[in-house]
Amino acid sequence: MEDTVVEVAEKKKSGKGIVLTIIGVLVVALIGIGGYLYLTGPKTNVYLKIIDEFSSASLKALNIADTSDKKEMNYEASVSLKTSSANYKSIADVLNKIKVKAKIQSDFDSKKINGNLELFYNNASTIDGSLYINDNDMYLSIKSLYDKLLKLPADEDFSLDSIWKMANQNNHITIIKELTSIVKNNLKEEYFTSTDEKLNVLGKEVNVLKQTFTLNGNDLKEFTDAVKKDILSNETLLKALADTSDITVDELKSEIEQSENNFTEESIFLSEIYINKKTREIEYAKVKMDSEMYEFVKSAENTYDIKYLETKVGSISANDDNLIIYINSETGNAEITIKENNVEVVITSGTTSINMVLKGNEKSGIATIKTVDKALDIDATVNITYSVKNIKSLDAINYSDYKNIDKLTDEEYNSIMTKIYGNKNLATMIQDIMGQYSSVPEF
Repeated sequence: MEDTVVEVAEKKKSGKGIVLTIIGVLVVALIGIGGYLYLTGPKTNVYLKIIDEFSSASLKALNIADTSDKKEMNYEASVSLKTSSANYKSIADVLNKIKVKAKIQSDFDSKKINGNLELFYNNASTIDGSLYINDNDMYLSIKSLYDKLLKLPADEDFSLDSIWKMANQNNHITIIKELTSIVKNNLKEEYFTSTDEKLNVLGKEVNVLKQTFTLNGNDLKEFTDAVKKDILSNETLLKALADTSDITVDELKSEIEQSENNFTEESIFLSEIYINKKTREIEYAKVKMDSEMYEFVKSAENTYDIKYLETKVGSISANDDNLIIYINSETGNAEITIKENNVEVVITSGTTSINMVLKGNEKSGIATIKTVDKALDIDATVNITYSVKNIKSLDAINYSDYKNIDKLTDEEYNSIMTKIYGNKNLATMIQDIMGQYSSVPEF
């Protein structure tokens, strides 16, 4: 079974952003929970192992979503809305006739994106438009309305250059590798202990290796200060972080320098993981930050209860075929089932339930989102199919043949509006939605 990383989000506290982020990576991400945690040896530090595995998994995910290749993504979406309520009947009649197709081509290295969207109403093409991004310029194309590209005005508060920086694959790789190195370099041996113990598991006493990770108030301050210092002195990391945050390096430095460290001598971070010495399986784990504590307690073979402050808030079940995570709260419940090329999420809250299913992989698949609200008498399903492939080049666009959209003459504007209202399929859709537009307005 592949290693599984499970994260439980903790409530953020002022001045503890760095350590809480690291805790999320270090501890609550239990590798292979419900299966087997294979270590290189009995003295292997499980926490360092978790960091390495989390870093490796993140780099693999980046490789799947690699933006350095030229890609083409195709989507189709449709809606099925069922209701006997008079309040939603007219909306359902319209939505059930709509289908959308989209094609997106991207070349982030050349700073180009070609996007096309076609809307069908009652199986007839109704709107077919394209949006093109070329470096820091954006163009709109709707051939049925205007024969040239329409250049959109630049936004003074937003630069498209930030998109290219945030999508730069090398920035994300740098962040993962550099932060992993900084965290590991500042974890002292004295923070960890390893002892042989016996633990009662499902009514049986088993021999376990207990690995403990402890940071008291002074340790927490020392650790976070050291991490902050190393980040501030790493220009390569700072540039990558700044680029992906769309701010300057100086602005980022200022934010990091002004971040507060509110740990006191009474502050404590404690994590314990009990590993079966024979099977290498995790039998019990907990993480505690001050007064907050999460526990993973084995309740059956391959099943663990998740407890928060000794109250059960969910469970995790895993075997060679699937992973099931169940979370319950005061407002509702959520169940996540993960199988090979298949993810299902079920959320219930009061009279409403949402069922999301994804079948496929990074190349193609189908996503289904079903929402049922018994109180409102609504049963809605959205189906989305997708495919992704590498391409040699993007479709060629003649960017020299354009007109600034804010330079359109009154005559050109009126011509476009007349064509919009002259589109029979579009007029029918508008009339169905609004219940009006019985004639084309005069300009």
